[in-house]
Amino acid sequence: MRRIKVLQLISSMGFYGAENVLATLAANMGTDFEPLIGIVDNRDNSHLELAAFAREHALTSMVFPCRSAIDADFFRSLHKFILNNHIDIVHSHGYKSDFYARMAAGKTNVAVVATCHPWIISNWRGALYAKIDRLNLRSFTKIAAVSKSVMRKLRQAGIQEEKISLIHNGIDLARFTNHLNIQQSRIKFDLAPRKCIIGSIGRLDPEKGHIHLVEAAAQIHKLHPDIAFAIAGTGSLQEHLVRRTLETGSSAFFAFPGFVKEISAFLAAIDIFVLPSLTEGMPMALLEALASKKPVIASAVGDIGEVIESGKSGLLIPPGDTQALVRALDQLLTHPDRANDLAETGYQRVRDHFSARCMSSKYGELYDRALADRRPRSGSDQKTRSMHRKEVGT
Repeated sequence: MRRIKVLQLISSMGFYGAENVLATLAANMGTDFEPLIGIVDNRDNSHLELAAFAREHALTSMVFPCRSAIDADFFRSLHKFILNNHIDIVHSHGYKSDFYARMAAGKTNVAVVATCHPWIISNWRGALYAKIDRLNLRSFTKIAAVSKSVMRKLRQAGIQEEKISLIHNGIDLARFTNHLNIQQSRIKFDLAPRKCIIGSIGRLDPEKGHIHLVEAAAQIHKLHPDIAFAIAGTGSLQEHLVRRTLETGSSAFFAFPGFVKEISAFLAAIDIFVLPSLTEGMPMALLEALASKKPVIASAVGDIGEVIESGKSGLLIPPGDTQALVRALDQLLTHPDRANDLAETGYQRVRDHFSARCMSSKYGELYDRALADRRPRSGSDQKTRSMHRKEVGT
């Protein structure tokens, strides 16, 4: 039985949520599918971190130079790659790659699948891109929504019900359950060796809400002086966040390590994880922190409540509420045994329901349905794949 070739296509912004989902899926697709990672190399914002990931994990990748949003040479190159490599499925991640995938796969018999994360709408341009994307997705073969809220928006956009599936993100637990040396990890990121460190990781953009952790830092430090803070990542608000630590007097105990390649090592270095986002779907950073057995405080947005039951597997706070964050931090710092209990229950929740194996099995089923919609497949082939799904699914 020939392996199904899947081109995982993304216009990358670094190595954050969508890139992490793609990388985890490509590395865990199993024997039925052959993943190829396609990276759109935007001339004005080049990010090739996924190419490095592919090399490290012996995965096939292809970089497609793109000079502008409408680059005829880029579309021809992508279309030619799809045909010459006998791609069966193009799986896009993000609104730009959704557009590119639909254009390049046009007039072929290739199934086109998308994973939809929350649309970032911070201005009129974001609203326009989101609207165009939802219109474009109507012509896709199948669509995976990473959260119930994304699924609702897809339905409201008039996309056929049978095209949409809810597939929560999953992570490779083995990357985070290895016992990394905490002190070595702290040295690696130049973090305080003997303090309780409160950390976060993600794009430093407005929707991630890191400003609320910065604003909370000076207040909680007065109550618990033996603590420090670290936010890993890069983005449009980096300078503003650093400036606010200076203005609020927290710069002496607040670190910004920048882009972190070894996420598991950074998580090993911290004691409490905070996700203060204003909007999310099913954030990979949250799952990774829980897999690292860290107590988590997170905003009650998107499908975070599907993972965290407040008071049992973590603490949920209203988005944008700095004082609620201060109170939650005070609770965990004052009662470390309670924090440890939350961390253990959170880990069990991720282990049982949000593993990479579970996610990849569900995507495999989605791919099979996409192929069935595009072309007939022999009964014996369908039966073989179905039996395999039952063996690996959770």
